[in-house]
Amino acid sequence: MKRNVGFGIMTLAAVAASMLTVACGGRTSGKLQGADWADADTVVIDMDNTPCIMREEAFDSVWFVKLESSGDSFIGNADMVIFGDSTIIVGDQRIAKAVFMFDYQGNYIGRISNTGNGPDEYLSIEGLAKLPDGSVAIFDPVRQRIGIFEERGKNIAYIDLPMFASSVQFIDNETMAFDTYGLKSNVTKSDGGYASFLTMNLRGKAGYLFGNTDFGPDFYITRERNLYSFDGKVYCNVNFEDAIYELGRDGAKGRYRLVMKPDCVADYLPVRTDAEFLELCHRYNFFNGNFVELNGCSYFNVISNTPISTDIHLLYDHKTKQPYILQNRFDDPIMAFFTIPVNSFNGNCLVTCHAASQILSAVSYMEMETDDCRIRELVDGMRRDDNPVLFFFRVAM
Repeated sequence: MKRNVGFGIMTLAAVAASMLTVACGGRTSGKLQGADWADADTVVIDMDNTPCIMREEAFDSVWFVKLESSGDSFIGNADMVIFGDSTIIVGDQRIAKAVFMFDYQGNYIGRISNTGNGPDEYLSIEGLAKLPDGSVAIFDPVRQRIGIFEERGKNIAYIDLPMFASSVQFIDNETMAFDTYGLKSNVTKSDGGYASFLTMNLRGKAGYLFGNTDFGPDFYITRERNLYSFDGKVYCNVNFEDAIYELGRDGAKGRYRLVMKPDCVADYLPVRTDAEFLELCHRYNFFNGNFVELNGCSYFNVISNTPISTDIHLLYDHKTKQPYILQNRFDDPIMAFFTIPVNSFNGNCLVTCHAASQILSAVSYMEMETDDCRIRELVDGMRRDDNPVLFFFRVAM
C-alpha cells in the first residue's frame, strides 16, 4: 500500500519568504566543526613525499558494462548512478530528465516513473538515494518532495518537504540527511548562522543541524559534492573544510581530516568573493569534494597547484594509514578509463562512467598496434550517440 508521508502544510507566505532568503553560496570558518573526532584518521598528503602506486597494482581487475541503447533507453548524460541488488539505476537530470533501470548485463529494464505533474511523477531530479531496505528515493526539489520506489520502479510513498535542499541521503530507513548548504531558511537557522546539513525522520521530527555556514554576498562557489552514501553509511564535507564527517542518527563524527602539504586552500580561508577564492585555487592545493569510501580504503581527488595544476587521484589504505598517488604506466589501455569515480560498487570497486563519444575518441588516439581484446570488445558495434559505459575497478587493498 502506498504511503503519503507529509511534514505539514507550509503557508504561501512561508514558501515565499523561504525563496527570498535563499543564498547561492557561502563559506565556512575554516575550523573543524564540533563533532566527535576520537576515531578519526588524519590523512597527510605531501605532494613531494607521498608514495605513488601504479593503477595496474592498485586494481586487481577491471570490467565494464555497456548500457543498452535502444528505444526508450537513451540517456543524455549519466549524472547519478546507484546500484540495487539486481539493478543499475541511472539518473539524467538535464537532458532526458528521467531515471533509467538496467540489469547488470546492461540490458534495459525501463524507467522509474516519468517526468510530469502526476501524483507518482517528478518535475525535476536532483538526487538519487538508496535506502537500507533496498528501495530507491528520487529527490524532486521543484515539487519539494521525495518519491520512494521499489528497486524495479513501483511507487511506495512520497514525502513532502518543509524546506529547500540540494540533495538527500538516508541514514536508515527512517532518518534522512539533507544538504542545505547555501539555503537560508527558518528550518536551517542555527546559533552560528545557517546549517550546511540537517536530519529529519519521515514524520517530520527534526534531528540535528550540522556545519554552520557564513554567507558572503559575492561568493557563489561550492564544492562538486558535499553529501555521500556508501555501503549504508552517510558522509559529508562542510564546504571548503578539508574534512569528511560521518552523519549518524544522533549526531556527526569526524572520519577523515586531510592535511595537504605544503599549502592548501583551506589554510587561507575565509574569502568573500569568487575572485579571491579562484586566486587561492591557482596557487594552492585544493580538495574538490570528490570522495568515495570503500571497505579497505578511501578515494580522494585533489587538485595540486604546486608547482603546476595537476589532477591527483589518491587511495588511502585503512590498515597501513598510508595514502598513495595513483599513476598510470599507459601500457594497459583499459586503465585510461579510470577518472573521478561516480560511485562505489560492492564495497571494493570504484566505478567510472564514460560517454560512447568519449570512448571512441580515446580509442582512436591509442596506438594502432594495441591488440587488446577488452578494447575490441568495448568498441565493437559502438556508435558515438550510444549510451554511456560503466567501468568497474576493483581495488586490491
